Amino acid sequence: MHFGDFSSVVQLGVGLHLGTALLQIYGEVGLQPMVRSIVRMQNVADDPNHPPDEEHRDELDSLVSRFEVFKIQMFTEYKKYLVINSIVSFILVGILVFISYRSSEQISPQWSIVFVALSILPAPITLFCLWHDATNALRPLLNAADLLEKKMVG
Repeated sequence: MHFGDFSSVVQLGVGLHLGTALLQIYGEVGLQPMVRSIVRMQNVADDPNHPPDEEHRDELDSLVSRFEVFKIQMFTEYKKYLVINSIVSFILVGILVFISYRSSEQISPQWSIVFVALSILPAPITLFCLWHDATNALRPLLNAADLLEKKMVG
């Protein structure tokens, strides 16, 4: 095997890590159940024909505030993963430059494993960690929203 044999894998790794670094999929997908629940409860709260108890309105305001804090915390956590994936991407660019200069030289099996692992593994691992952490942090808010929605609607 030669260094040049791994240029495509490393290029894929650069794109994968830059894409993951710039991807904010959890904000678009993972938060939607909470957003929809809040919108439904706000619609109920704004209905002049069936105004909710003041206690429910206060709970809703508190829930919305907690959700806003959660989004700020999630964005702060996301920035950590952005830095990690950006660093990996820059390392892979350096490896790509190195490979281009030594493309015809032999590569050891150990280095080939390192190049493939560094190109493929960090992006999905960091994405999974962010998704897992955000889902666990959001679960109590979703549970509180479900309870409040049941009180307000039923």
